[in-house]
Amino acid sequence: LFHVPQDVIVVITAFVIGGAGQAFALIPILPAVITTASEQYPDATMKSIRDVCPGYYNFYVNTSSALGPLAGGLFASLFGFRDAATYFGLILLSYCTLFAVSEGKNIIKGFREKQKEAKDEKNKSDPVKEKLLEDCYLK
Repeated sequence: LFHVPQDVIVVITAFVIGGAGQAFALIPILPAVITTASEQYPDATMKSIRDVCPGYYNFYVNTSSALGPLAGGLFASLFGFRDAATYFGLILLSYCTLFAVSEGKNIIKGFREKQKEAKDEKNKSDPVKEKLLEDCYLK
């Protein structure tokens, strides 16, 4: 499709980018499953939700492991292997970009909240410490 040369550097780079893409795809699944389960079953304890959610996680990961090659084979038979790989790469790149942008905002927001909490904790006065300082200055 883009007439990229097929040398070793391109293949290694594609594997590195593909591995990073898989990490971006798998990392947000378990916290999302826990959040969804806790919203769907508000009466359940967090321990029971955390016990059941890895089962759901494994189900979805293994289902995608079974359906992925089927979809890849279908794309390869329709478009040819090279074009199918390009299309899957573009889909994966767009997903990674959207995830990085959406989660990046949450990460930055959480970091700023922690900085504010640390600053508030630092500025909070400790009555025992103040009493010791007063005693030292009075003597």
